[in-house]
Amino acid sequence: MLSCEERQRSLADHEALYLRTLMVRIEQTLLGGNVPWTPHHPHSDHEMLEPASQCKPITYPEPGGICMRSSFSVV
Repeated sequence: MLSCEERQRSLADHEALYLRTLMVRIEQTLLGGNVPWTPHHPHSDHEMLEPASQCKPITYPEPGGICMRSSFSVV
């Protein structure tokens, strides 16, 4: 049996799902995917990349001997 808080959270999740679906529908049908809140940059992403030879390599710490188990192996 769900508690009052769980029931309210479940209802809020369903309402949020309907709101998100409505907003995507408006964005795709009325605006054609060109929403005004999407940031636009004057350059392409690949123009701003630096060559790997100019970048500092990432140094990772040595493993500490701790064996971590993924959550998928438990299932």
